[in-house]
Amino acid sequence: MPMERKLVLITNDDGVDADGLKALTEAFSASHDIVISAPSSQRSAVSHSISVHCPVTITRAVRDNRLSVYAIDGTPADCVKLAVTTLMDRKPDIVVSGINAGANLGINAFYSGTLAGAVEGALMGIPAFAISLDITGSKDYAASSRIAGEFAEYVLQNFYCTPAAFNVNVPALGRTSIKGIRLTKQDPARFRDKYSLVDRDAMSYRISGEIMPECNSPYDPELLTDVQALKGGFVSVTPVCLNRTDFTALKLLTERGGNNGFFK
Repeated sequence: MPMERKLVLITNDDGVDADGLKALTEAFSASHDIVISAPSSQRSAVSHSISVHCPVTITRAVRDNRLSVYAIDGTPADCVKLAVTTLMDRKPDIVVSGINAGANLGINAFYSGTLAGAVEGALMGIPAFAISLDITGSKDYAASSRIAGEFAEYVLQNFYCTPAAFNVNVPALGRTSIKGIRLTKQDPARFRDKYSLVDRDAMSYRISGEIMPECNSPYDPELLTDVQALKGGFVSVTPVCLNRTDFTALKLLTERGGNNGFFK
């Protein structure tokens, strides 16, 4: 039995005209009502930043009963906040962020504007997920847009009105070549950052880096990391925690004196 039409809020960090967002819109438009609230330009790697010391401006607005589009001079988190609090007539049933041109795996999740858009939705009490395609050649969003539609149906059925967030990454494979979906944990691998001089006179630098192999997680077939799943040809689905308390460290601090352990 097909699901009744839901209200889907779509955002991204690649910009409102990005091919990944267009593919995502096509995947949902036939069966759901859509509001797009996305940055007017490329805002990758802005993480969960919001515009506090400057106004957020809508640079383009197209309103329709089934599809409304807002291009906003702000971050993905700005776009979700403004849409939910001000632009939409009612709260969306789900927030979907993507499809990002490039995977958001491991430590990259901390910097991802795509993931931040989804997390912002969850912080506002809405189930949400970010979806990213591991671009290695042509940007073919056919498989990832179909997976986004299927995963959205699952989330709406199982997490409706639940503020959950997920980080979904899709390998650069055709739909029939993808081996399946794996629930994963975030890979602990870190990057060895490098800055290259771009202009000596202006003292400007550009960042690059490589994964530090010594930080790779041991292989556990019962619970793969997001990196391992993608390398194996699987879609990676990682639940994202909204509470950033480190309970392991909290337990250790409690055992070593608790509230009285710092000051004598």
